[in-house]
Amino acid sequence: MLKICGLGIYQSISDELADRLAGSDVFVERYTSRITDNQISEIERKLGKKVREADRGMLEEKAGDFIRNARDSNVALLVGGDPLIATTHKILYLEAVRTGTAIEVVHASSVFTAAIGESGLDFYRFGQVCTIADWKEGYRPISFYDKLSINFENRMHTLILLDYDAQFQRSISHKKAIDIMSAAEAENSRGILAESRELVMMADIGSDNMKVIYKSMRELREIDIDFGMCCFILHSELSEIEKETLMVMCGLHA
Repeated sequence: MLKICGLGIYQSISDELADRLAGSDVFVERYTSRITDNQISEIERKLGKKVREADRGMLEEKAGDFIRNARDSNVALLVGGDPLIATTHKILYLEAVRTGTAIEVVHASSVFTAAIGESGLDFYRFGQVCTIADWKEGYRPISFYDKLSINFENRMHTLILLDYDAQFQRSISHKKAIDIMSAAEAENSRGILAESRELVMMADIGSDNMKVIYKSMRELREIDIDFGMCCFILHSELSEIEKETLMVMCGLHA
C-alpha cells in the first residue's frame, strides 16, 4: 500500500499518524514544500526509525519503481501541507490507481486555508490563486498579473504564492517578489499594483515565528524579515467585518 500523508502547515506528525505509519517504509518529500532538518529529526524521533528522502527523480522519473515497491510492502510518503495539491502527488496517486496498488491519503492543513484564515478575510470572496515565479535571465513570466486583474475586476481577493526554491528551502524573498509585481505593473499599467497598494504579507504561517503584516508595497519593500516561506494577499473592497478582523489579525488595533 502507498500512503501519501500530509504534515500540515506545522510540518509535524501526530500520534494518530505515527500509529498509522507503523510497519511502513517512510519517505519524506521536500522539493514541493519546506521541511527542515530539525523537523525531520523530530519526525524520526516520534516514529522511532529513520526517514528516507524521496527526491524529484525518485518521484517523477522513477515513479513507476516507487509505486512497484508499494505493491509489495507498505510505503508512506510524507509531504508538507495537504497531499494532492502538488501535481507530483496527483501523478503518484494516478499511477497507483492504474497499477492496482492500494492507496491511502491522509489530509492535513495547507497554506490555502491557513493564509486565508489568518488574514481574517472571507474565504468565499477569493478568486484564482496565482504564483509569482522567480525571474531569471530569459525567463520573466507575468501571467500572475492577468489573474490578479480578473479577480480585482470581479471584486475578489487573491492569494499570491511565492516560488519555492527547494535547494535553499525557502520561497523567494518578499522584496524580490514586490519588485517583480512592480515590473509587471509597469508593463501592464492597469493600476492594480501601484506602490501605494496595500498587501497582506504572511511569513512562516503556523510557526512560532509567524508574521502577518499589512502595509503598502512601498513599505513592505523596506522591511527586513527572515523567513522560510512567504505569501501575499491582494484584497479587493473589504466588508466591515473583514476590515475589522484584518486589523486585529495584523495587530493594528485590538
